[in-house]
Amino acid sequence: NWRDQMNELKRLRNQHNKHLKQVEDKNKQKELQIRKQFRDAARIQKKQFKLLREERLKAARRTSELGSSPFSGASESCPSSGLMSSNPNNCSDSVDLQGQFVIHLQDERQILENLKLEEKRKQVDLEAQYNKSISELHERQNDKVETTHARENKEFKESRLEGVKILSNFQEKQRRDMLKQHQRQREDLENRIRARKESLEAAMKKNAESTKEESRRKTRRLMERHAEALRAFDIETANLGIDNAAVVGASARISASSGVSGGSSSSSTSFSSSSGQRPSDWRHSRAEFLPS
Repeated sequence: NWRDQMNELKRLRNQHNKHLKQVEDKNKQKELQIRKQFRDAARIQKKQFKLLREERLKAARRTSELGSSPFSGASESCPSSGLMSSNPNNCSDSVDLQGQFVIHLQDERQILENLKLEEKRKQVDLEAQYNKSISELHERQNDKVETTHARENKEFKESRLEGVKILSNFQEKQRRDMLKQHQRQREDLENRIRARKESLEAAMKKNAESTKEESRRKTRRLMERHAEALRAFDIETANLGIDNAAVVGASARISASSGVSGGSSSSSTSFSSSSGQRPSDWRHSRAEFLPS
């Protein structure tokens, strides 16, 4: 994830800084070795020029001695100014010898100056060569470090891009799986709601039917109790000597006189008190209360 990538980037930077510091320390050690080699080479070169100077001076002196040897006797034959006047040829030769000696001294001085200039030039060339070696060392190490760091950074970027790609694919897969799961859960919930609705409707229908049946049973029981009460009332009134037929006939006559029916209906519904017979429909008013 993002936190792991940041930790990896931080670790890579710390590794690069540590590597760069190690390379700098190694370069300093190599630079010290190169400068020590330069001092050793400069000291050897100085000794070589010293030997060369001595050799050239010896060679110049030998040449000077060989050049002045024919005049050695002449120089001895004119030791003083008095003799010089008696032998002028020998004195002139002595003057020539002194001039040649001065020339040889000038030659030696010129040789020393030339050797000194050459030594300085060689010293400068040697120092430039070692400085160039140090610069090439730093440049080579820096190029190597930069190449290594660039390669590691490239590998890290590629790894990060690969990780981002894998993460994107994983998130896309998770999103598709989540959508599928949500769809399944929604369908399951709809099926459960549908089943629950059907169950509730069936329960409501069953409850309504049960309520109706219970209402019918209650009505039937109520009618049975009412019929029993009527029979008990008839028995009780009969025991008391009350003629129920006369009561029914009287009630029929009252209803006939107040209704729309004519005298024929009242006569048909009436019965003779002397006969004591009840009409055929005297229980019609109670039939609706009798149990079916």
